[in-house]
Amino acid sequence: MRKSHPVRRVVLATAATVSGVVLLLSLKPSDPGSASAAGNGAVPPAASAQGGAQAAGTGMVTGDAAQTQYGAVQVRLTVAGGKITKAETVQAPKGGQSDQITANAVPKLNQATVAAQSADIDAVSGATYTSAGYKKSLQSAIDKAPYPSSTRPPSRPAPPTSTRSPAPPTPAPATSSRCSRPWTRPVADTVADSAQAPAAVRHAEEVMGTVFSFDVRGGDPEAVHSALREAVAGLHRVDAVFSTYRDESQISRLARGELSVEECDPMVAEVLELGAEAERASDHWFSMRYEGRLDPTGIVKGWAVERAARRMAEAGASGVSVNGGGDVQLLGVPGPQRPWRIGVSDPLRPGGLAAVVSAAGAAELAVATSGTAERGAHIVDPRTGRSAVTDLVAVTVVTPSLTWADCWATAAFAMGSREGLSWLESLPDVEALLITAGDEVRCTQGLASRLG
Repeated sequence: MRKSHPVRRVVLATAATVSGVVLLLSLKPSDPGSASAAGNGAVPPAASAQGGAQAAGTGMVTGDAAQTQYGAVQVRLTVAGGKITKAETVQAPKGGQSDQITANAVPKLNQATVAAQSADIDAVSGATYTSAGYKKSLQSAIDKAPYPSSTRPPSRPAPPTSTRSPAPPTPAPATSSRCSRPWTRPVADTVADSAQAPAAVRHAEEVMGTVFSFDVRGGDPEAVHSALREAVAGLHRVDAVFSTYRDESQISRLARGELSVEECDPMVAEVLELGAEAERASDHWFSMRYEGRLDPTGIVKGWAVERAARRMAEAGASGVSVNGGGDVQLLGVPGPQRPWRIGVSDPLRPGGLAAVVSAAGAAELAVATSGTAERGAHIVDPRTGRSAVTDLVAVTVVTPSLTWADCWATAAFAMGSREGLSWLESLPDVEALLITAGDEVRCTQGLASRLG
């Protein structure tokens, strides 16, 4: 069913509706060992605050400069009484189109940083490169900031997990898709009392050409930090094995016929098997080939994010959110009586939200977006070998596994709004939001139950 664009305006006015910022802000720096790490996968202890704070929880701190595809982003915070009172951007991308993007996004990012102290959005799907760099520098600043010490409550038990992505769903007969109520509404201010919330560990890692953000709640601190180091190292290992930009990577050598699958890391066989299942389930609208060569890029990132999230849950965390370049895997809950909530970026209005997805009642939930807003026309139509030409600008898929959410979003985008929506509607336990270049919004029948 189509929903005209004015319905979406209700969520676009608040300053806290900016890509990815709020995942990092509960005004608690990450524990020692969870600060931003270097590219070797190690997680160093948090740095001390820059300058001398005159009182507990008071001072000014500048985060590390985060490199992005379009230039560095660096954030400075002013903290008073344990609260952020001001955020300013010391560096931001410049030149060409970056000037316009920076002028539009940075003031909103700075405002949202202050406003997010009470915002209830845990991550954003479809975040921009500038926002991702802002997030990383912001987390660095928070880790250095002179916050007063606080006690941490006991952890909650972790939900059951599996290290392997579940099998893709078998398509069911298609049904008509209608949203029974308006699919967006204002974000409620229902943040759980921090005194009742499990201890939080946050970390931002630059890898695979993007930023991965961890938000981990509860669990034994030592076990959680150990698992975080393993998860970060695992992401860098995935990058080394699967990068198509490295001539020496195993996937590049496999594509050239220099290695067999059996000679590669076991991860390669696992990913290729999952990719083959995705190809079959999508009638090959999803493909692991590009310009005639093996290229599983379309499945690797979602699989890697899900894999990292499950490693954290195995360590005993009661709630896990891992955001890889705007695609998010959620496990458990962030606190008592509080579900994870994910903001979906509006591709036609940078800095705004198209919807807010709630994980209420779900032990596992993933949100993935494919589209042209961030990276241009990068999605390939496997039937022509050229960039997919459709009426869509974004497809967001909501389902338990990010491995499949990422694949289904890519395939549906290549199909176009009509065929893509019909196909997504046929998949069990899958909901989706599709936005066209004409600002029309279409959604699966059950999406309304996941919004709020």
